[in-house]
Amino acid sequence: MIAEVGNEKILALLLFHKADVTIKDKYGDTPLLLAQKNRKVDSVEMIQNEVELRQQVRQETEKKLLDACFDGDVVKAEECLAHLGAQAKAVLNSSPNGSDTLNFLYRACRTGNVDLVKLLLKHGAIAKPHRQTSYSPLYIACRIGNLDIVQMLLTHFPHLVSVATLEQILPFAAACSQGHLSIVQLLLNYPNYPFSSCNIYVDRLQRSYVFPFNLNAQDLNEQTSLYLSALGGYVDVVEYLLSFRVHALTTQEVELFKRRSTHSYFTSENSIATLSEFNATLQKTNSSFCPFNLDVYSNNGRTALHEAIEQQNFKLVHLLISNGASVNLPYEEISSRPSNDDQCFITRSTALSSVCRLGNVQLIEYLMNSVATDKEFLAFNSCKQSYLIGHLLKYRALQDNEFKLTKRQLTSNILYLFDEQFWLTIDLTKIWINTNDEKKDDNNNIAESNYSIEPMLKRRSSKRYQILTTSFEHIKTHFTTRLPSTTTNHIPSSSIPSIPVGIQWHHYGPLKTLDPLWFIQASIFVNKDSFTQLSDITISNRHLLFHCITRIDLSYNSLEYLPSFLFQMYSLRILNVSNNQLGELPNDNNIWLCHQLTELDVSHNALASLPPAMFQLRSLQRAYAGKFKVQYSSIRDITFMLILFTILCIYSKVSRFVFQVSIDLTR
Repeated sequence: MIAEVGNEKILALLLFHKADVTIKDKYGDTPLLLAQKNRKVDSVEMIQNEVELRQQVRQETEKKLLDACFDGDVVKAEECLAHLGAQAKAVLNSSPNGSDTLNFLYRACRTGNVDLVKLLLKHGAIAKPHRQTSYSPLYIACRIGNLDIVQMLLTHFPHLVSVATLEQILPFAAACSQGHLSIVQLLLNYPNYPFSSCNIYVDRLQRSYVFPFNLNAQDLNEQTSLYLSALGGYVDVVEYLLSFRVHALTTQEVELFKRRSTHSYFTSENSIATLSEFNATLQKTNSSFCPFNLDVYSNNGRTALHEAIEQQNFKLVHLLISNGASVNLPYEEISSRPSNDDQCFITRSTALSSVCRLGNVQLIEYLMNSVATDKEFLAFNSCKQSYLIGHLLKYRALQDNEFKLTKRQLTSNILYLFDEQFWLTIDLTKIWINTNDEKKDDNNNIAESNYSIEPMLKRRSSKRYQILTTSFEHIKTHFTTRLPSTTTNHIPSSSIPSIPVGIQWHHYGPLKTLDPLWFIQASIFVNKDSFTQLSDITISNRHLLFHCITRIDLSYNSLEYLPSFLFQMYSLRILNVSNNQLGELPNDNNIWLCHQLTELDVSHNALASLPPAMFQLRSLQRAYAGKFKVQYSSIRDITFMLILFTILCIYSKVSRFVFQVSIDLTR
């Protein structure tokens, strides 16, 4: 070598023409090392100066190339690569300014300049993840949404699809989080994933499938790709994810896959090379399924459905629930108390309680139709407006098949119209009728409800209490008065409720008061064919929404008083208000207008007396007043009360009357 003999002129000429000073001989010695061994001082100095000069020029070129990649300047980058010559590949695959800086290809991908990325790949750039952050060029291309760059990177480096960042975010999750549907489709359907890089994954139902990355992978915030799509409100992405199918593996295929490194099926010359080739062998024999898990919680205690609810995104909510998302999963949010950051508490909420808190009637309707429940009354307590409670309660209203309504009754003049002051307290505009209901079934029958009225229909005539039975058949003709003659109001048949309504609001713990609007909402819910829009409710027929109610069960609640309109429903046959906190009943004869009432249960309350007007009801046959909260000090008082009840029964104008009362013999 020239450096070994020390010919400075020839050495200078070689260095001028960019001779490689790093090349080694067969013994592994570089020109600089040979010059040092042979003590050629001038040659050593010339080589060292050239190395320093070249290093300085390379650093300057690196900086220019880095700026070009940062700015997306293709022309400038091409000049820099030409200047680097044979060193271009080494420079491109180094970490400029140290290992903590992202490489050139990553920066080029981040600009979204397709031509620049092509140029770097042409000069040998390798798409490798960053050493500290694990950010890869494919990750950033998926995040910014450049489909062309993603396609190029998948062609050259398909293995990057399974490389997660330091935050455990996969390129697929990055695309989902930004709503890039075309990239999501490409990543899911790319045909040339190396089969050797695929793994077996198991879904929530223990079904196995092969894929190059985990479709339900969670990042450091425990967020899945589906969750991130829902969080961003990307309905099209969520819809595509839920329509995506993978092929289920049989038990034998799972075992075969686990032994793929040695089995001839995978190692022979004609073995499977890509995922698409493998799937082609399964299409005829294996079933397919959607691998995405809808009910995965993130670290904030929410699922994808919860995020859709918070956004009040109806399309997204419908999409998730119709594909199997659990509508009754609770929130599992953990929050810090304002006074002490070290103390935490769990916020109790459900999808239904959240939409009630938000006041979204459309979502309340949809969730209730999707069999959402309110077992702990979280939704009830979340309602800020009374009419929202009505939308919950109306789903406890049923068609009462025991009784029938007749047009003659509902159009007669004897029906109480309720005064104008009463109607002023009711905001009928709060009634929301779903005119876009695609499901036109015979809804509201008893069999479809969780709250059957069968126990009430099979009520035993005797309880634990003493029974006082009075029969006055012989005086029936003497005390019976004729009903007043009736005339008929002219109301269109289409606006007359035809289905008798049974209201089953029993055991609804928080119920302390009654809003008349709730009863209207319940009647419309059962008679939705007669009332399809708000304009169907007029001054001439609005009172019929009360008079079509035939059965009311308000037992086991916290009612302290009963509003008068409850006793003015003409068609009401059965009223059960037992096990409440009632202190008294209305005593005005003008209030007790429910003359078709046959059964009344006021037992287990705090009643001090029973109003005489109750005994004037023409059709009342059974009255239950067990656990009557009246204390008597002597047998004489008891006898007096029994005589009083007998007299009231005589003058009640009924054919048969069964009165059941339990008297506390406390002195």
